[in-house]
Amino acid sequence: MQTIGDVQVRNLGTIGGSLAHADPVSDAPAIGLASDGSVVLRSSRGERVVPLDGFFTGPFQTAIEPDELLVAYRRPAFPAGAGGAFRNIEQRASGYSLVGVAAVVAGRPGAVTHARVAITGVGEVPYRAKAVEDALTGGASIEEAASHAADGQEVNADIHAGREYRTAMAAVITRRALEAAFADAG
Repeated sequence: MQTIGDVQVRNLGTIGGSLAHADPVSDAPAIGLASDGSVVLRSSRGERVVPLDGFFTGPFQTAIEPDELLVAYRRPAFPAGAGGAFRNIEQRASGYSLVGVAAVVAGRPGAVTHARVAITGVGEVPYRAKAVEDALTGGASIEEAASHAADGQEVNADIHAGREYRTAMAAVITRRALEAAFADAG
């Protein structure tokens, strides 16, 4: 767990706070997305449950209304025999992910029954890499599936990493996360 967030976040931050903050390079949103997580939002109008897939609407923006508070994070149990992993390349000074990938898989390569892959640090928001998931459940190899990590994304470029590097690393880190998740699957 020492690669999730930086020291201050691990000691003082909360999962709900990280999700509500919606930092495009934060680790918790990718883990929540790969876990099929949702958040409970409460206001004077009542409560609503919002799936994380679609919750992040822009950098530091979410589906939380101005009068709502995020009061809980929920995730269902993983499918029987599923394994999970998180792998990243972090910017050393800040600890934030240049590319971070969370994966939850069931089955074995070539015969995948469940695949959730979520990526942070690459696009404007943390996102489910549905092209990777579809490739895995369609029988593709890990490497072939991972090559779709940045499909459909406007890949970020900044002083820490250019688009070409981030695109290449998205595939590499996705492959590593998938290999670890399959090794973790029972």
